[in-house]
Amino acid sequence: MDLLTPRLKASGLFSQNANNINLQLGYYDLLSKSSELYNPHFDISPNAILMKLFNPDDNRMQITLRMTLEKVTPQGMLYSYKFISMPGKDNDLLIANTLGYLQRQSIMLNSVSYPGGNVTITPSGLIISHISGSDAPIKKRRI
Repeated sequence: MDLLTPRLKASGLFSQNANNINLQLGYYDLLSKSSELYNPHFDISPNAILMKLFNPDDNRMQITLRMTLEKVTPQGMLYSYKFISMPGKDNDLLIANTLGYLQRQSIMLNSVSYPGGNVTITPSGLIISHISGSDAPIKKRRI
């Protein structure tokens, strides 16, 4: 996957501050009425990001990705990534479709700011909400 993050630079989604914001990834399938929720953790270095996704409802469920900085352009930063660990292919996870798609495509992250925080949106439908004003840890929620 190539990941282009326009105008996010060091102060954006992948800043050293990324683990201090309330950030969750939610995946929803309206047809089957199923959903998945993940709490991400980022280990950030100048040229790479190790992203771990944890399911708050199942602590055995963990996905690990390594994102490597390929190029910095005026539009943003371009990353490639590979899986470090992921549950078996027979698990029918909703996130597996998105991650499989991202491995084969270039993708752009667009960030939108509003008074309560920021939202990052991808063309594949991934919406990342950055809620400001709360330092409380993310609580386990069942959806």
